[in-house]
Amino acid sequence: KLIKKNDEIEGKIKIEVGMKLKEFGTVSSRATFEWEIKTMYTVDEIYKAIAEIVKDGATIAVEELQD
Repeated sequence: KLIKKNDEIEGKIKIEVGMKLKEFGTVSSRATFEWEIKTMYTVDEIYKAIAEIVKDGATIAVEELQD
């Protein structure tokens, strides 16, 4: 399920990052990766961590994976 920025999560998540080309406003490339979280993070902290990795204008979707 998709999770909101204030949710707390633990365990496996899937992160999808879409890079936007500003000139066209379309998502030009996507990166999807899975990440296992050992401690509780708020989704906001995860978004901030990812935002530092990706460039401006990226869309980020975080999804909790069920085992």
